[in-house]
Amino acid sequence: MKPVMIFWPAIAMVVLTFLVWLRLYQIRIGEMRLRRIDPQSIANSSQKARLLEDTRGSDNFRNLFELPVLLYPALILAFLTGQVTPLTLGLAWAFVQPLASLAIFYVLFGLVLAVRVPGLDLANGYLLHLLA
Repeated sequence: MKPVMIFWPAIAMVVLTFLVWLRLYQIRIGEMRLRRIDPQSIANSSQKARLLEDTRGSDNFRNLFELPVLLYPALILAFLTGQVTPLTLGLAWAFVQPLASLAIFYVLFGLVLAVRVPGLDLANGYLLHLLA
């Protein structure tokens, strides 16, 4: 096994974070245009919480930065110390895989196919169903 394979889970997390960032700005810019919110009026988090109604994208984006805070240093440490084994690689993918699967299911069923959960009148009811 090549030691550089330990960085593939980190690359997957970076790609997932980037895609969520794109979705965040798609949602945020759409809401700001619709409600005619000046970008300077939401310069800090308290102003954003007060003025923006849809904070799902920013919450998810913030979680993707907070969640793997120990994953990246652990992967680097495993690489530098030569501890890249099938177990460490499997544990790294075990961390990334549920997040990626959730994102794929949400995009495919919640956005592309527009699956709605009976009893939930929310636009993102399918996401709540997945998380339940």
